[in-house]
Amino acid sequence: MSFVQCADELAARRDGLRFRSVTMWKCRNCSLEVMPRSAEPKIDGDGVFFLCSGCKQRNDLVNVADDRDEYELDQPSVD
Repeated sequence: MSFVQCADELAARRDGLRFRSVTMWKCRNCSLEVMPRSAEPKIDGDGVFFLCSGCKQRNDLVNVADDRDEYELDQPSVD
C-alpha cells in the first residue's frame, strides 16, 4: 500500500480505527496522558503520529495489526 493510499485509508477509517488495548497514550515530552480516541492520529511522510494536546509534541504511533489492511495503533516501545 503506498503512502498516499495509506493516508487516504487512515482518513476514511477514522471512526473505525482500533487501538491496542491500552488505557492511555503518554506524551514523550511532557508525560500528559491522552485517551487514544481523542488523540486524532495523523499521517505524513514520516509515519503515523498524534500531537500532544498539552505541549503539541509529535508522538509516533505504529500499526500493530496482524492484517496489513487493518489499522490498530499503539505507541512504539521505548528501549
